[in-house]
Amino acid sequence: MLKNVCVRILALISLFNLAFSVRAQESGTLKIISYNIWNGFEKQQDRKDKFSDWMRKEQPDIVALQELVDFKQTDLAQLAKTYGHTYTVLLKSKVTLSVFPHVIRSDL
Repeated sequence: MLKNVCVRILALISLFNLAFSVRAQESGTLKIISYNIWNGFEKQQDRKDKFSDWMRKEQPDIVALQELVDFKQTDLAQLAKTYGHTYTVLLKSKVTLSVFPHVIRSDL
């Protein structure tokens, strides 16, 4: 269990290092959005659509989502595609301060 958590933490650190170095070389800025989707959008398609529209407008490099209730990796990948992101990672862990799943993703 502890080994698994350590591997996930190292993977996240590596992802951030890569994202910061690549993005900084291109424009000197990196846009990160952390967003609570409130209980998996409560299975309301209109909320998902509004979120996707907003994300396309904002064009973040990295997105961290909270409360992905009932989401699976395929659900997250499908959502991310709606706003132009192709890389996703779904992390579900009770080691953090939240009991809800956390997502770190990058389009770099």
